Amino acid sequence: MEKPDFSKLYQQYLSPPPGSLKKYRNLIILIAIFLVLTIAMLAMNVWTTNQMVQHSRVVEMATRQNLLVQQISRNIIGTDLAVREAFPQLYANNAVISISDLPKDINKNIDEIQQYATKFEYTLRAFEEGGLTQTPEGMTVEIPKTDTDDTSRQYVKKIRQDWANYHRLIGQFMLDYQAGKVDVKNLHGLVAHSRQFNQIFLDNGNGHVFALYTEIQQRANAWQTIQWAGIAFAVLLFGVIVFGAMRRLMNEDSELADENSELSEIMSAIREGLFLLEKDFTIGKQHSAPLEAMLEQSDIGGKNFLDVVRKMLPESELENTQMFIEQLYNPWVVEELIEDLNPLHRIAIISEKTNQPKYLDFKFFRVIEDDKVKRILVSVIDSTENVLLQLSIQAQEEQEERELEMLNTILHVDSRVLNNFIHSSQERLDEINEILQSPETGHQELKAKANFIGRNVHSLKGEASSMNLARMVDICSTIEDSLVMLRRQNNLTGQDFFSLIILIEDLYRLLDILDDYSRRIDQPNKHEQSDESQVEAQQLQHFAQDIAERNDKKVSLVVHGFHDYAMDDHQRDGLRQIVKQLLRNSVVHGIEYPAIRRQRNKSETGSLKFTLTATADGNLNLLAEDDGNGIDFEAIRGKAVAEGRYTVEEVGQLSKKQLLGLMLSDGFSTATTATEDAGRGVGMGVVRQTVQKMGGKLNINTAYQQYTRFNITFPPQQP
Repeated sequence: MEKPDFSKLYQQYLSPPPGSLKKYRNLIILIAIFLVLTIAMLAMNVWTTNQMVQHSRVVEMATRQNLLVQQISRNIIGTDLAVREAFPQLYANNAVISISDLPKDINKNIDEIQQYATKFEYTLRAFEEGGLTQTPEGMTVEIPKTDTDDTSRQYVKKIRQDWANYHRLIGQFMLDYQAGKVDVKNLHGLVAHSRQFNQIFLDNGNGHVFALYTEIQQRANAWQTIQWAGIAFAVLLFGVIVFGAMRRLMNEDSELADENSELSEIMSAIREGLFLLEKDFTIGKQHSAPLEAMLEQSDIGGKNFLDVVRKMLPESELENTQMFIEQLYNPWVVEELIEDLNPLHRIAIISEKTNQPKYLDFKFFRVIEDDKVKRILVSVIDSTENVLLQLSIQAQEEQEERELEMLNTILHVDSRVLNNFIHSSQERLDEINEILQSPETGHQELKAKANFIGRNVHSLKGEASSMNLARMVDICSTIEDSLVMLRRQNNLTGQDFFSLIILIEDLYRLLDILDDYSRRIDQPNKHEQSDESQVEAQQLQHFAQDIAERNDKKVSLVVHGFHDYAMDDHQRDGLRQIVKQLLRNSVVHGIEYPAIRRQRNKSETGSLKFTLTATADGNLNLLAEDDGNGIDFEAIRGKAVAEGRYTVEEVGQLSKKQLLGLMLSDGFSTATTATEDAGRGVGMGVVRQTVQKMGGKLNINTAYQQYTRFNITFPPQQP
């Protein structure tokens, strides 16, 4: 079936449209114009400020000219008064006075006249022609050249006309002074001119200042008008930008609301759980409606995906999930090639609401943008109904196989043996079910639970194998394999045992079918003719031969005294378990292959003997012996080192008694592979636990390549 293209769904509803800035082009142009206009206004403001400062200095220089004229006039009149007071006779005769005879203060006044006149002339030329001049403080001022029609220009011409004669008279006076004399007649003329034109100079100077000020004011008004126009245009442009942006946002909000509504309808309508997964494993804010119900978690948007699935998976699968998703983001990894490696293809969890198994299928799809993996689109499907349907069909097919198997067993097994098997198996399953429901949470407690279940399942498998109930043996083997994996985990949780529940239920169903058929098909005549001891002996013979055949070996079995002594049902059931476990262990581990036995000058057929006798103190003793290989202590040492239980140095220090204790521990086996009969390290643990429950004692004697003997002493009644 063609894979759905979830990338199109992402592009249509969840990804921003490519080139989305184009639709904001006009708005961006307006903003750019607004910024340019703002910068221009700021620049103009700086420029006008500089212009105003410059013009203020020009006005200041024009005002300074008036002050210079006043200072020149004051010094001329002052010099005239001083000469008249110092030399009244000479002054009256308009005589020539030597400057050497003049007081020092008069010389100073005359020197200042020359300085003031020079400054006035220098600045007046700047007003006439445009140029640079300096303030008394030494600051340079640039005076622009004015047009001929300007009012200020007219005043400059008038000042030049008046100043020309004035400046000429000052020049003549200064030439006499530089010649070392003061001509009183020239001084009178200079004073008369100063008094006559001083007010005219002031009027023209004030007119010049006022004209400059008027020009500045006109320019300032023009600049202010431009600035106000710019401000008004900027405000208008800002309003257009705001209005346009608001309209755009409102339109897009409306479009976004429509898209979100459409997306919500889609997300609500689909039955799958859909969400986007970021590269850092963060779940996207948007997801389909059924997702939270499937995962039985709320507010998962923004959470870490690994945290969400953590309680659904063992730690090892969680690490595999992380690596799988990281590989999806690797552009060099072909998506189709790693689909089969998806650790979340189907996971089983126990629903917290219904306390029933739930099956979830996770599928991952790359979302490609610009030839890069942008995100991962995750699809979650609740496949519980499909799985249950498949299991139902499979169960129906298996039911038919089981019924045929059960019918065959009932027809070939004595009903008393069958009833004993059904009863004991029912008790074991009840014990397993009870321990599964116990609330242990610690790692050691859960590991002990796994060992307990393993021993009971192994005992059940042994009895089922002795009756050729293959389906029941297969289920028990599957449970044992699962328990082996559980024992290897560093961190066990109660959830790890959930997978065993269905298998235990299958065993219950098989027993129910067997019990139902057993009740329907009665064999009273066969019951009357068959002795119970013979029936059990025959069953053990068949069991021994079946095990030997599966392992390519030959054995003979001798059973003696099992029904010669009275004991309660509990002890007899325990005795059956011990015998079957030791029988299987002897055939698999003890008896050699025929070729090896021939090399050791032994009969090809191995000998097994199980003898029950009474002791002097009223107890019973089971002697189980074989003439096989004996216990291989070096194999035990090698397995202990291989499993990391001991180092080579430590295991070399262990005594034979300690090695036997290791052999009897849970999960220890020297077999290299697990089969129906051995390899899971449970059988000898069952023997040890059963002997303890019966209140008995276990002794082991062995000789390499010669024999192994188990002596088990126990009371006839359960202690």
